[in-house]
Amino acid sequence: MKRISATIALGATLAVLSGSGIALAAQSVSVTDPVGDISTPGTPTSAGNEKRSGFLDMTQSTLTKEGDTFTMTMRVAEPIPVTPTDPAGTSGLYQWVFAIDSDPNLNLSGYPFPPGLNRFAEYVIFLGWDGTQFFAQVIDRTPLATGGQVIETDIPFSFNAARDELALQVNEALIGDPVTFVMPTFTSIRESHLGAQGIQPVDVPDVAINWP
Repeated sequence: MKRISATIALGATLAVLSGSGIALAAQSVSVTDPVGDISTPGTPTSAGNEKRSGFLDMTQSTLTKEGDTFTMTMRVAEPIPVTPTDPAGTSGLYQWVFAIDSDPNLNLSGYPFPPGLNRFAEYVIFLGWDGTQFFAQVIDRTPLATGGQVIETDIPFSFNAARDELALQVNEALIGDPVTFVMPTFTSIRESHLGAQGIQPVDVPDVAINWP
């Protein structure tokens, strides 16, 4: 069993309430994960033309809220290259993922997972590298519950100077204004496009972020 610690911190960032003059500390929750626990590190994936690297080895994930914006950060064991190697397969992806489960009684089938595959997450937030560019999205899966189509929204992302930490910014309205939820985080390699088979988990910590 991997040893993982969780911390709750108040006070790193200050949010000033408009017109009130009252300063409130932004709330932040983190989980840590050991270095080197990725799946078959240093060996080829099933596609055989790439290696799982430390830039997919999570060491810490943090969720912070200030005002109406969530900031999701993930630190990795090695810097994320400016131009990573091409992912395996056709329309492959490297992914750094945050998944939100706000209703434990709801399991949704379909995109971005294969048809017929039930998954708990109502929202999937991720940074992806498709062999050409980095991009970040929120995938709102809640319409699937009533036979609708998912909603995909591009969101801002950034890297720190060392490129060993990524950050995604999400307005709370894009994830249903949740009060409380569980947020597993993980990294993966997709050997095909979103919605298809061929996803290879790389680092999946044992403990998820519990908000708040």
